[in-house]
Amino acid sequence: MTLPEVLIALTVLGILLATISSALIVTLRQQSSTEGRLNVARSEQSIGMWLPGDLASAAAISVEPNWSPCGHIEVDGEWVETGDVCPPNGLPAGSNALMLGWSYRDADGNVTYTNLSYYFYQDTDGTFSLARVECVSIGGAWTCSHIVVLRELAAPPAGTTWVPGETKPSWVIEISQPLAAAATSETDLAVGDAKNAKRVIVTINGGGRVEGAGGGVNRISITAGGTTRRVIDGSSMVGAPSFVEARSLCGGPMTLLIDESNSIGRPSSGGSVEDANKVKEAARAFVNAVRGTPVKLQVIGFHTFSHALGTTDWHRYFNMANETEVGELLTAIDTLRFDWSGASPNGGTNWEEGLFRAFYTEAGLTAEPVPNKVVFFTDGIPTFDRLVHRTGALPADPPDPGPAWADSTGMVYSQVAFNRADFIAREFRGPIDLIGVGVGDIATGTENWVESPQIGYRTVWYRAYRQYQRFGFQTNKQFQRASAFESNLDYERASYTSTRDFEIRVSGSYRDAAPTEYYNFTGTKRNSGTRTAYAVTNAEYNAYRSLSGGGTWSVAWTDTTPSLFQANDVAGQGDADGWRMGTSTSWRTVTDAEYEAFRAPQPTRWRVSGWTDTSPTDYYGNQPTRPDRYRIGGSTTWRNVTPQEYALYNTTTNETDGWRVNTSSPTWVSKAEYDASNTTPDNSDGWGALAAPEYVSASSATDWVEWPGSRSGINNDQFRTEEIEGIPPYTGYRPAETVPIARADILGLLIGDVVPPTTDAAGEYDNANVANLYTTPLWSQLPKALKAIALGDCGGTLTLQTRLGGSAAPDPFRYQATQQFAADGTVLDTDKPVAITNREQTTANFDLSIDSGLFRDVVIIPENYASLRSYQPAGWTCRAGAETRPFELVDIPNAESSPWKGIKVRVQANEAVSCIQAVTR
Repeated sequence: MTLPEVLIALTVLGILLATISSALIVTLRQQSSTEGRLNVARSEQSIGMWLPGDLASAAAISVEPNWSPCGHIEVDGEWVETGDVCPPNGLPAGSNALMLGWSYRDADGNVTYTNLSYYFYQDTDGTFSLARVECVSIGGAWTCSHIVVLRELAAPPAGTTWVPGETKPSWVIEISQPLAAAATSETDLAVGDAKNAKRVIVTINGGGRVEGAGGGVNRISITAGGTTRRVIDGSSMVGAPSFVEARSLCGGPMTLLIDESNSIGRPSSGGSVEDANKVKEAARAFVNAVRGTPVKLQVIGFHTFSHALGTTDWHRYFNMANETEVGELLTAIDTLRFDWSGASPNGGTNWEEGLFRAFYTEAGLTAEPVPNKVVFFTDGIPTFDRLVHRTGALPADPPDPGPAWADSTGMVYSQVAFNRADFIAREFRGPIDLIGVGVGDIATGTENWVESPQIGYRTVWYRAYRQYQRFGFQTNKQFQRASAFESNLDYERASYTSTRDFEIRVSGSYRDAAPTEYYNFTGTKRNSGTRTAYAVTNAEYNAYRSLSGGGTWSVAWTDTTPSLFQANDVAGQGDADGWRMGTSTSWRTVTDAEYEAFRAPQPTRWRVSGWTDTSPTDYYGNQPTRPDRYRIGGSTTWRNVTPQEYALYNTTTNETDGWRVNTSSPTWVSKAEYDASNTTPDNSDGWGALAAPEYVSASSATDWVEWPGSRSGINNDQFRTEEIEGIPPYTGYRPAETVPIARADILGLLIGDVVPPTTDAAGEYDNANVANLYTTPLWSQLPKALKAIALGDCGGTLTLQTRLGGSAAPDPFRYQATQQFAADGTVLDTDKPVAITNREQTTANFDLSIDSGLFRDVVIIPENYASLRSYQPAGWTCRAGAETRPFELVDIPNAESSPWKGIKVRVQANEAVSCIQAVTR
């Protein structure tokens, strides 16, 4: 190579080495970040696999570090202490970071409790981990399992001492209220009912060089809703626990169901034009109450059939933030019809039809979207159901209840119509707000609630007959057993008397005394000399008969039993012991036991004295061992015996052995008796049958047979009838069992857990956010009630829109509620919430907590106007419902000369105010 070539080669090589070195350094520097990001991704996947579903299932939550998943159970959303200790799980001592609990009760009432503990602990290698410990109790016994979901977590920060069971690992896992839907900072939390939502933030360190995207410290945020307890049918498409993103109280799809039955507008059915106009007025009040808010509203009219207003489609939701659509809906309300004269069967009251259209598609699938609030207005109880009249498909559930339930006719209350409507309501109430409004006749009077339907029965005719016989079994052998026993031995016992009259003086007078008391008494005593005989004991006789004092002592003998004599006589004492054997040889009756016990020494002095008839079984069972007590008598009269005895002891086919079957006088028996005992085709076993049934009167019958044939020409006394329930085909029905129930209560049963409305001193509804059943006989109250319901969620809200021409401005506009003033003018301390509008989120909401009867002045300032250089302000407009709402323009602080202005607008309690900033570009 020439020198220039060498120099060029060295130069190029240097450049290559420098480039490769730089690339290698960059790669090595990025390696830790890359590995960190992978670690973070794996951790996110691991925690994301378990935590969202656990949060969604939870009915109770605890962050107490010393709680174990067996020491408490969840009951109705609250923790109840059990004191149970979990079985060993092999994990080191640690702290509960998050415990979730729920329970399930099956159809038999058995409860299963499930607790999950996210358990933070230090492993044997010194690193910290998070395990998911799951414990289940069925019938009181706990079983537990665990899985490690995160490893190599951050150690306690400096200054924090790690004490298992006491130290709460807040540097790793935090529990808080979820962020608001339009949150722009960590402090923008959701307000109001967030459906039990909880936000869990888990901090992990992937090991990278830099926080966040550098693979170092990362924060995983998971928000999910806890359970709201209700029974969910297996085929239900709603009600399952799901993740929630907490949003403003006002917004989302709503449905207003309007009863269009004849009883509202047709005079001949009790209606009037005035009542019909009140319904339309109320519907307009509802629309205007949510006008300008992010509510999507559909109005459904129902009577015998149903229809969605403002469309020929099955559903149509109108955007209440769009004035054009608001106007369309207000116009469509005028098409509501309450007089269907000449259009029968239109004009009935079909609750099921209205609810079906609200919640399902025409094909019977769950609607998309499902409204989050349904307001159900009616003036009467249901008289039709979709089995009889309907639009759209008829799903398999609920099935036709059958003829036991009276069909709906459109004229009177139908229990089937209610039950089918309630089936739909039960599918959806709970996850949605179902609010009932009953006006007119439904607020008064009662109906008959069917507790038990009609019971169908079939009348069956039976004819009396007899066919089966039992013949008598006989024997001419007379079996006898001894019935009386005698002995001519004379057993006697002594009885003792004294003619002395012993008396002692006590308390100044004499009284009788026994010899023992007399001779032992040391006081004044006497022998009165009376010669009446007194009974004394054997001991007294022996002790005192030799003493002086006059009188005589005597002994008499009375008969006794062999048993007592043998038990008391003392051998060798003769009659001195008070027992002796007499000399009489008369035969005396003794017991069976005495006969057996005492006849052996002198058998000739004992005898059997009487005989009674007994059974062959008794005779054959005992005669071999006690022949002197059993005998066959001399009579040859035929006597009845049992079939069993005949079968045991008969030995020939004729009567030469003294046993026979008596076929001359059979007894009629039932077929059941014959079937249970007959053993041969003929009557040799004593059981026989006629070749065919013999039909007889009821008094002679042994059996009855169902008789579907003609009864003509047959005596009526051969027949009887029976009404069999529950087996079709039916010939009749028993009356249904009913109880009176108020019509308003029927509507309440459709709604579920009823919360009635309350009013303030001015008569205004003050609990519309929770009330769910409004009933009144006054039609004038309907507009007021519907307006209150509409503002139950939207009352006390301020909705903002940014409009470019007739459409939402596509770019994000940020607005901040910088100040809020109470009714007395004082400045309220608020968190200065921020809301954003853009192409996707066309409205922004501020939820304001305003007490009934008061108001709040709110200052709204545009924030990012400076970065929206292509836009120019074109002015503000505000309205509350259908009315224009005055406002003040407010300068933007430090930009007073800017054409962009804020506003100060008043929002009253139970009022939805909407403001629009128009822009151009």
